[in-house]
Amino acid sequence: MTPHLDRIKDLGRQVAEAVATARESLAARYLEAVSAANAWERTREACRDALMELAAAEQAERLEAAGGWVEVKRIRTLSLPEAGTPQREELCATITRAGRWPEVASPNAARLLKAVDGGLFSPQETGEIARLCPTQTVCRLVGHVAGQQ
Repeated sequence: MTPHLDRIKDLGRQVAEAVATARESLAARYLEAVSAANAWERTREACRDALMELAAAEQAERLEAAGGWVEVKRIRTLSLPEAGTPQREELCATITRAGRWPEVASPNAARLLKAVDGGLFSPQETGEIARLCPTQTVCRLVGHVAGQQ
């Protein structure tokens, strides 16, 4: 019986060693992947910045490449004052005075911009909103690889 117990103990030790080796190997591979992902992210950001400059200079909405294209989306948005600030309270008061609270709900930047663009506010109210909420253009790049949806 003793030789069997010794063999079982030996097998248990071998399993523990194999698990430790696998754990170390997987942890090392994970760290390599994290490092590679960080390097790719830095590369992606550098390419993004350069493409944004090129797109702006060329007024391009589509940048062609050998394997597909990059779509440049320019989105106008309003920069709302932070909640709880006097500017936010003033904005809410302006919207309420204009009777447009249901259209812009809470206020929501996209709905407020749509209401302003749609002429739902008087010129004076539009000026107040523009003073409180500067308009920004945000650009997004969307990659389209040929043959993929």
